[in-house]
Formats: sequence, C-alpha cells, structure tokens
Amino acid sequence: LNAANMFKPFLDNSKYRLIGATTQKEYQAYIKTDPAFSNRFEVINVPAITGNELKNIIELKRKEYQKHYSIIINQKLIRQMINISLKFSQKQNLVEAIINHLQTACILCKEAKQDKLTIKDVVLAISINEDINETEIYEFIYQ
Repeated sequence: LNAANMFKPFLDNSKYRLIGATTQKEYQAYIKTDPAFSNRFEVINVPAITGNELKNIIELKRKEYQKHYSIIINQKLIRQMINISLKFSQKQNLVEAIINHLQTACILCKEAKQDKLTIKDVVLAISINEDINETEIYEFIYQ
C-alpha cells in the first residue's frame, strides 16, 4: 500500500481537501505516474524567484538579523555570501540555504563577541552548513 492509495478515498470525499507542494521532478516521478491520483489535483506552477527578489529577501533578513543580534552586517558581505552559496549550496531551496548561512554566521559572530560580521564568520557558517572544507571556500573567494 503506497501513500497515493491511502489518500484516494479521502480525496474522493468532498469534505477533505489536500494542498501539497513538490518540485517538477518529484511530481513527474511520484504523482503523474498514477493518473487516478494525479487527476485529483490541480497543478499550480510557481516560478522560481528572480535574482532581484532573492536580493530583496536577503536584505530584509540582513536588517532583521542586524537588529536581533546587535551586529553590523555589511551589504558587500551579503553579496559575497550569495555568490558563495550559489557555488556550494547543496539544497534545492537557495533562499533557505542563504538564510541559514546568514543566521549561522550571526550566531558565530555573537559567540565570538564581535560587533561586526566578517568573511571568516560567513566562511565558517557555510562550511558547517554545507559540510565543506573552509579552504575550498577561501580558494573560491580569492581565485
């Protein structure tokens, strides 16, 4: 018995509604292969965010974390973090990855009792979150 067969009886009953989110790849592999299951859904495609939208989201987080952690976060450092994340992030959701890197870097900065986020904090945060050697990241930055 798979999950699709478990949901079908509930989806036939108009009392229940199901909202789900997945990637195109997963939809093709797991949902579309079962026409009886996929016919019960309406597909709504949500486009990936643009570069400007990404920058705006991260800028809002920069301001929020600056206030929350009482540290200075330079915009140039944020641009570097985005570039490094584009290269090394293993997550499908880049926005989530960058926000995680930023928050981890802020925590490391506070733990070190610094008042300004540094490239060292960023590199260490990405190294921790992505399980990558710091040297690899520095080589990318200074190539």
